[in-house]
Amino acid sequence: MIVTRRELLKGAAALGVAGAMPQLAPGAAQAQTTQKKELIVAQGGDIARFDPHFSTSSNDIRWSFNLFDNLTSRHPDGKLYAGLATEWKLEGQSTYRFKLREGVKFHNGDPFTSADAKFSIERTYDPAAKTMVATALSTIDHIEAPDPFTLVIHTKKPDPLLPARLGFYGGQIVPKKYVESVGNDTFNAQQALKAIMIGGQGINKFTGGSNPEGHDGGADGTAGGEGTADGGSNPEGHDGGADGTA
Repeated sequence: MIVTRRELLKGAAALGVAGAMPQLAPGAAQAQTTQKKELIVAQGGDIARFDPHFSTSSNDIRWSFNLFDNLTSRHPDGKLYAGLATEWKLEGQSTYRFKLREGVKFHNGDPFTSADAKFSIERTYDPAAKTMVATALSTIDHIEAPDPFTLVIHTKKPDPLLPARLGFYGGQIVPKKYVESVGNDTFNAQQALKAIMIGGQGINKFTGGSNPEGHDGGADGTAGGEGTADGGSNPEGHDGGADGTA
């Protein structure tokens, strides 16, 4: 019997894995599920802005897409899935009707409705707001919110890519009531962060700096999360189809 070098190495590797298995501590699997209160992230630069509509910096986007939700969501498989919108359909050539997810709350307790979605999207191209994403959704002509869980978007001309762009920067949803009450500057400040995003993880503290406590990796952001669920943007683990159907 002739054994090639590749087969020999493959067999040795298998024996190495098998031999290591009994050495695993009985509580190892359980330890991996331990909830942590602190998250340390290293990236090439610090966070400049927390408001998702006022930055297109990669350092800021990495955070905003993990803190804010969009109506749609592009998954690693390349397909477009439901997000805060459970389904959508094209009516005529320039009108999209979105059905919004019910039972969702921002972390500060405010319920998510079509008013928040309308406000957030219109805010992006409002000249008075002076956002950094003014051109992202500029094909929109006007938006209607006929009821709390329906959003109707009219475009200036046929725009087949609108649902996809709503899943990218500029499409993050912010809480209308809270933003209007505190103003853009306060909303963009890190002390307001724990009140603004949709989902189950709240951030109580953010510390930006270089290499805290000897951690390697450059400029870090330290975020401590409460880990309390307030409804979330993904209740019951929804997973929609490419056509927007949940």
